[in-house]
Amino acid sequence: MSFFHLFTWDQQILVAKRIVTLLRPQPGSLLVGRQVGKVRHSEGPEAEGSLIGYFHNEESWRAMWEVVARETGTRWRVDVVEEKWGEIASEEILRLVREQGQIKVRFVVRRE
Repeated sequence: MSFFHLFTWDQQILVAKRIVTLLRPQPGSLLVGRQVGKVRHSEGPEAEGSLIGYFHNEESWRAMWEVVARETGTRWRVDVVEEKWGEIASEEILRLVREQGQIKVRFVVRRE
C-alpha cells in the first residue's frame, strides 16, 4: 500500500479511519505497507505541479495513528521504519530524492 502520501494530513486521517472500518474488529488485524516520506515530515507537492500530499517520517506516522485511535475508539501498535532510497534508481532520481529529503517509510499497523 503506497498511497497515503497522495493526500493531505486531514485526508489521510479520513482514509485511515475508513481503513479501520474495513479491517476485522479483532486484535491482530493488520495494515502493512510503504510510502514516500520525508526526513522532515511536511505537507506540499511531491514535485512542481503535482498534488498536495503529506509526507510522513516515523514520528508523524505514529502521531497520525494516535489521532485515528482516539477518534475511532481503537488501539493500534505501530511499527514504522525509515529507509533511504537504494541505488537501484537512476542517478537523476537519486539526486532529486536527496534534494527533497525523501525517504521510504515502511510500516505495520496492528490492532490491539
